Amino acid sequence: MARLAGPLKLVVGIALLYFALRDVQIEAFLEAIGHLDLGWLALVLGLILAGLMLKTWRWALLLSPVVPGIAFRDVLGVLLVGQAGNILLPLRGGDVLRSWLGSSSDVSRLPSVITTVMIEKGLDAVILAMAMALA
Repeated sequence: MARLAGPLKLVVGIALLYFALRDVQIEAFLEAIGHLDLGWLALVLGLILAGLMLKTWRWALLLSPVVPGIAFRDVLGVLLVGQAGNILLPLRGGDVLRSWLGSSSDVSRLPSVITTVMIEKGLDAVILAMAMALA
């Protein structure tokens, strides 16, 4: 089963890329890219990457007592799959998917992993409220 995971991820990724770009007018896209300020683009991409790494680190800390020895890379992968699932699935289905994958498919861990996702969502709400208060 593990041997199928890599090719399956590649096929799913290509399919999602196709659906995301199928109606894009390439000429207009390339023209828009030509007008980008690369400094701002680099800053935004750096901030997104830093935020993603912090979010992964935070969930890895919450998850470590529940799933001992889980690698940061695995937490990042599960988090990204969950975020993609939230875009594609209704009713925050990506969080359910993330909980399942984060439990390493061990049903006995599932309630604890769901709890870590809920705690993380609560922390997101607190951080959002703080950002709104600062703004």
